[in-house]
Amino acid sequence: MELLVDFNMVEADGRIPARIPLEQASAFLLGDEVVAEDGEGTRCRAVIDEIAPSGRYVMIRPLPGTARAAS
Repeated sequence: MELLVDFNMVEADGRIPARIPLEQASAFLLGDEVVAEDGEGTRCRAVIDEIAPSGRYVMIRPLPGTARAAS
């Protein structure tokens, strides 16, 4: 799955919040691997580390060595 994120919102612990459409909330499980992209060409593979109780967003932890910056 692919998630749209803002890489400027990286938390102190390295995790990044990703908002998800409510109708897709049940499709995400802890530990799932996803692709995170910012819409400007920067992307990485990441693991879902936390799912908010509301189901409106997840916290992802980028996998080391998988980031690709926009050219």
